[in-house]
Order: sequence, then structure tokens, then C-alpha cells
Amino acid sequence: MTLYAWKISSLDETHAESVSTLEELEAYLRASGLPMDRAPEEIIASTKLRQFEGQGVYKARTPAGDQWTLLWIELGRGERISGRPTKVIW
Repeated sequence: MTLYAWKISSLDETHAESVSTLEELEAYLRASGLPMDRAPEEIIASTKLRQFEGQGVYKARTPAGDQWTLLWIELGRGERISGRPTKVIW
């Protein structure tokens, strides 16, 4: 299982950050209520295709003007550290 440290933020505010698999991140995105113009699996897939040296960035800009950013870094294979985001503010 490959783990990723990730953070979701908008402007200067962090909404969530955690360490999880991409599947768990996708489930978080699905349940988060974040404004999205793409499905969570598409966000993960397109970010993974563009990641560089294990680092991924996705910037969401919806037609309504909402903006947020997903940042991740691949940590490698390991055991799950936490089943929930370590910080959730959203």
C-alpha cells in the first residue's frame, strides 16, 4: 500500500490534511462537500498522471468561482498511520 501525505486548502486556509492511500483520499473527496466540477476519481487520476517525483498538485476552479488546491507527496509503501484526516476544518 502506497501512502501519501496530502493537504487541501483554499486561499490561506487549510481545510484538511492527512496521510492515507489515494483510494482513501478519493473517498474523502467524495464525502467532503468540496465544490467540484470533476469526479474525485478523475481528480486523482489526472493528478497522478501529472505528478513529478511523487509530488502532485490539483487546482480546482469551478464555474461558480470556488477555488481550492490539493497537494500531495508520495511517502512510499507502509502501514496506515491514521484512519481519519489529522485536521479537518472545512
